[in-house]
Amino acid sequence: MVHYKLSYFPIRFAGEIPRQILAYAGQKFEDNRIPQADWPALKSS
Repeated sequence: MVHYKLSYFPIRFAGEIPRQILAYAGQKFEDNRIPQADWPALKSS
């Protein structure tokens, strides 16, 4: 089974369209909002 993970920065409207598409399609997904302070640690990995 496919597991979708939507990762994006919490900027206004940044992930809105992909979230709406996944919700409309009835797909379960993980909504992963990355705070800017956490980005340097995640970028290296």
